[in-house]
Amino acid sequence: SQGAAYGERATTLNDVNILVHVSADHTNAVVVSIPRDLIVAHPECTDAGTGEVYGALQAAPVNEAMGRGGLPCVVDTVEELTGLDIPY
Repeated sequence: SQGAAYGERATTLNDVNILVHVSADHTNAVVVSIPRDLIVAHPECTDAGTGEVYGALQAAPVNEAMGRGGLPCVVDTVEELTGLDIPY
């Protein structure tokens, strides 16, 4: 924590988005870094903690997904961006 001198955080943003694929035989892996400020479409997301529903966005930075529904929204946003199924 940086302390009260920096003010209160209004929302949580993710600083790094790393997508990792490990081969089925565990002999290799591919890692892709998705820039947090990359402007992408966001799907509708529901915050699991509050039940609040956030509407889809046509264009917003990837890191806003965390504040729009937590990690599940980040996963949904990256799945929409890449066309991949992210099971974890």
